[in-house]
This record gives sequence, C-alpha cells and structure tokens, in this order.
Amino acid sequence: MTSISNPKVAVHSWENLQTKIRGDLKKNSKNPPLSQLNQLMILSNFATLRIKGTPRIQASLEIAHLWRENTGNRFARRVQDLA
Repeated sequence: MTSISNPKVAVHSWENLQTKIRGDLKKNSKNPPLSQLNQLMILSNFATLRIKGTPRIQASLEIAHLWRENTGNRFARRVQDLA
C-alpha cells in the first residue's frame, strides 16, 4: 500500500501574519498591482479583527460589508479562503 503524505503546513499567529502583511505593503508600496494591494489590505483587516477576538465568519462578513455594497456570503467565503 502506498501512503499519501500530507504537506506540512506552518501555522502562525495572527500577529505574525499582520506584521508580515504590513511589511509586504511597505515593500511593494511603489507600484503594486491593484489586485495584490486589495488582497493584502483585506488580509490585514481580517487579521486585525481576529486579533481583537472577532469570530472568523463574523470577521469575513464585516469585511465583505466594507468592500462590497451588497453584503454577500460568497465574498465572505473568499475572504476566509485568502486567510
């Protein structure tokens, strides 16, 4: 029998993620692609809410409400996928 090995995933704290995102934003602040800038801002906002103790789904919905006029569950799920 062949065993399938799962790739090891490093889990870091939200504080570490937020520090890395802020560094990436500063490093790429001159000419970043707009889509990448938006992703980093969304992740930074998500990390901030998680650090404050906001549950994942509620944090995703709050970000979806901020970034989209029509609050949608699909966008909220995409935010969770990014994180």
